[in-house]
Amino acid sequence: PQLVMLVVIIVAAVLGFRWLRNRSGASAIVELGEGVALVRRGDVPRPLLHDLEDLARSASRPEGTVEWSGQGADLQLHTRGLDESSAQRARNIVMYRLGRR
Repeated sequence: PQLVMLVVIIVAAVLGFRWLRNRSGASAIVELGEGVALVRRGDVPRPLLHDLEDLARSASRPEGTVEWSGQGADLQLHTRGLDESSAQRARNIVMYRLGRR
């Protein structure tokens, strides 16, 4: 009985920690600059990263950050330091790749 209770407590603690980690702040941050997209935080799906790299290599060579948390209907997205055109492209890319789940 004590071993079962210990296992239940450990599993609950791990799940609680993962839930808190996913709920607090941005789940991913990608920095755009000098023609590259660098992942600063989180796991970014490879197709999404490739699309952001294409944006970073575009003629306007945007510099700034794209960060988001959640997915699907709960997706929250913020851009910083990007001109309006590049920010809109970044929003479109992230919404296309993550907003449909």
